[in-house]
Amino acid sequence: MSNYGVRAMNPSDLGIYYQYIKRDFPVGEYAPYDILLQQLRDGRQRGVILYEGDQDLAYAICSGNNEFVLIGLLAVLPQKRGQGLGSKLLAALQRYYADWAGLIVEVERPELARSEKEQRTREDRLQFYRQAGFYLIPDIEYIIWGVPMHLMACPLQMDIDNIFARIETTMYDIYLKQSGSQYIHNLMIKRIGGNQEGN
Repeated sequence: MSNYGVRAMNPSDLGIYYQYIKRDFPVGEYAPYDILLQQLRDGRQRGVILYEGDQDLAYAICSGNNEFVLIGLLAVLPQKRGQGLGSKLLAALQRYYADWAGLIVEVERPELARSEKEQRTREDRLQFYRQAGFYLIPDIEYIIWGVPMHLMACPLQMDIDNIFARIETTMYDIYLKQSGSQYIHNLMIKRIGGNQEGN
């Protein structure tokens, strides 16, 4: 049986991991190297690495507001894909942050995809998070860095209804702590009515 563990990403690891980030995510979805390095050093973001033995397998870059954790980036290393390690990393993050209120992810909206293939990819991503215990938070219009997104949350110490009720202030708090007041205008979130969906 495999024995997976997680460890914090040290700032010294970022040189290697930034090459993965550039391959795994579109430009604009991650901070420039110098900014991300400073954010890791001062605790505004935290990297978490899934490993087995002496092999790193997957990583996530997270930020938070001392209550909720936003998983900003999550990926499996290229040579390790197709083994269910993304799900194992999510489960490990749920344990790693077990004392926090909940985990949040941003997922691109399938209905705004530019092709059928991209739409399927986005739908698969929503399903991936649902299977890991995340709930889609509906009735929220949410745009970050000019990209409309869905928000999903996984309850840990707080139930999903309370997370839903607090999602607007939570996202502002997280981005204000992560990026500062000069960039908070890049976040737009507003409630558009209705009730939150079940899993």
